[in-house]
Amino acid sequence: MKTIYINKSILITILLLSLSTAQDVSLKATVSANVMTVDDRFEYSVEVAGKSTSLPDVEFPDFKDFYILSGPNSSTSIQFINGSMTSSKTLSFIMQPKAEGKFTIGKAAIEVNGETY
Repeated sequence: MKTIYINKSILITILLLSLSTAQDVSLKATVSANVMTVDDRFEYSVEVAGKSTSLPDVEFPDFKDFYILSGPNSSTSIQFINGSMTSSKTLSFIMQPKAEGKFTIGKAAIEVNGETY
C-alpha cells in the first residue's frame, strides 16, 4: 500500500478587515485528511462567512493532481443571535489523488470590492 501526503499547510484562514461595506468576511479552506493511499477519498471544503447574506463567490485552486468525484457541493447557514446576523456558505469537493506523491493544494480566493483575498 502506497501513501499520499497532502500538505497540511493548505489549512488557511484569512480575515478581511475594513471593507467599505462594513462587513467582515472570512475565508477558510480545510481538508479532511492529509495522509492517504491512492485509493482513499478526502473532502476539501471552503467556507465563506460574514455579516451579509450576499457573500462573495469563491475562486478555487487548480485540482490537477486529483480526481473530483463530487462537487462543488454547497450548504448555507444564516444565524440571528441577539439581533446580529451572520451567514456562511460552505462549498466542498470529494476528491481522490491521481497518483502517489506529495501534493499541495493551492489557495482559494474571494473578491471583495475589487480586491482579491
